[in-house]
Amino acid sequence: MEDDRTHNQDPHHHAMHDLGGTDHQPFLISEHEPDAFDKDVDALVNLLALRECGLVRPDERRRGIEELPPEIYFQVSYYERWLLGVTDILIEKGLLTEDEIAREIARLTAVETGDGP
Repeated sequence: MEDDRTHNQDPHHHAMHDLGGTDHQPFLISEHEPDAFDKDVDALVNLLALRECGLVRPDERRRGIEELPPEIYFQVSYYERWLLGVTDILIEKGLLTEDEIAREIARLTAVETGDGP
C-alpha cells in the first residue's frame, strides 16, 4: 500500500516552505494553549532528537514536514505535521514500518473504544 505521505520523488514537487507563485489558503496564525496531544508530540520529537538517541535530527524533522503533500499539510494541525513528518523519517530510516504503525493505531483505537485489552 503506497502512502501519500512517503518521500516525494516527483521532480516538480515543491516543498511546503517553497510556496512562491502557488495559490494556497492563507495561514491562520493564532496563539492557543497546547493540549495534551501537542505536549506529547513535542516531548516525543524532542526525545528522538536527543544526542543520546539521535534518531531524528531537527533538519530531518523539518524536511519531513516540508515534504508532506499539500492535501495533508493544509488539513492537519501544527503538531500533527510534526508527528507525520517524524513518522515519515522513521519509516525512511527503516526504524518503523507502515504496517507496525497501522497495527499500533488499531490497538490504541481498540483500547480507547473499549474493544481491546
